[in-house]
Amino acid sequence: MKMNSKIAITVSTVLIIGSLLIPIGAVAQSPTGQARGVCGRFNEVSGKVNDRFADRLAKLETKRTNRLAEIAKRRADRDAKLASNRAKWDAERAEHFKKLESKANTDNQKAAVSTFEATVNAAVATRRTAVDKAIADYRAGVDSAIASRKTQIDAAISTFKSSQQAAISKAQSDCASGVDGKTVREALTSSLKAARDKLKSDVAAAEKVKDQIAALEQTRRTAIQQAISDFKTTVQTATVALKAAFGKTATTSPAATP
Repeated sequence: MKMNSKIAITVSTVLIIGSLLIPIGAVAQSPTGQARGVCGRFNEVSGKVNDRFADRLAKLETKRTNRLAEIAKRRADRDAKLASNRAKWDAERAEHFKKLESKANTDNQKAAVSTFEATVNAAVATRRTAVDKAIADYRAGVDSAIASRKTQIDAAISTFKSSQQAAISKAQSDCASGVDGKTVREALTSSLKAARDKLKSDVAAAEKVKDQIAALEQTRRTAIQQAISDFKTTVQTATVALKAAFGKTATTSPAATP
């Protein structure tokens, strides 16, 4: 599975999260000393902020759903292609076996062909089991990483939302208490910046899932390579025995099958 199926945080996701910062940031930077600059605009902007927040979260959920659907479809397509190829290779191997059988004239040769066929079929089954397990383990790891990233991002958004609302509430309280507008604005700006920096930090931590995916890919690759190597060794050994029975005149290499 290539990079397009990895679950690293995408630019669009970062933009969705980052866009949550914009409306309140605009309020915090309103002109000093103007009633509409800070204290006079909370009621006007709060509703817009909440609406935008809900809209951005809805888009994020839609993107997540679409991404999972794409992964599921990609997996189904690859499974179907693999099954089709295996069926074709099985047919080719069966045809190859028939040719060997037609060349077996003595009881010893017939027994050697029978043993060879059984050995190759068992090797194919063993290899396929190993490959299927490598694929299944990889997918399970990816699914776990997706769930982990979702949990981290959701927690980051929730923390940011709470921090943002606490900053607004504090500013509203300060305004109601007659705190100087400049002081309110500076405190609000500082609090929002801290919330933004925390969000960025949390998102960056969630991006580390890319390292998990890379490790999963390497594990899958190693397992499949080992399965291929074991298969080749088994077939080569069986081929030597079969050639001996035929006086080294038979072509015995079976079709390679994952």
